[in-house]
Amino acid sequence: MNHNLKDLPGLLEYADTLNIDVVNFQPLLKDNANTPDAGDTEFWINTESMPFLEEIINKIKDFHGEHTRVEDEPDLMLFTKYYRRSLSCFDWRCFSGYKTIFICIGDDNSPLVYTCHGICGNLKEKSLADC
Repeated sequence: MNHNLKDLPGLLEYADTLNIDVVNFQPLLKDNANTPDAGDTEFWINTESMPFLEEIINKIKDFHGEHTRVEDEPDLMLFTKYYRRSLSCFDWRCFSGYKTIFICIGDDNSPLVYTCHGICGNLKEKSLADC
């Protein structure tokens, strides 16, 4: 967010003191599945902050912790294209299902497998591989 962008490099240093292995950054939205409305939230990085965002990303990319590394896949500089709304399908490849998945809890407390494509299955009903 605009108001805490400056804190990201310090967050990495803190993660390193906790022996965290990997830190991965992603945009924060009210609803990650509803990106067209993203600019209407307090989470959106505004145009005036783009030079500062680039500076912070460069600091993050230069970070070399004793224990912590930053996941830079895809390239963190895509954040600037994302917040400028100029990110295209040729810039980004989705890793859902073969590199990244989320386990979330449904309204009925069931364990659900979730990717950027939506809910893939219920772990009470299917194996992780089947989901």
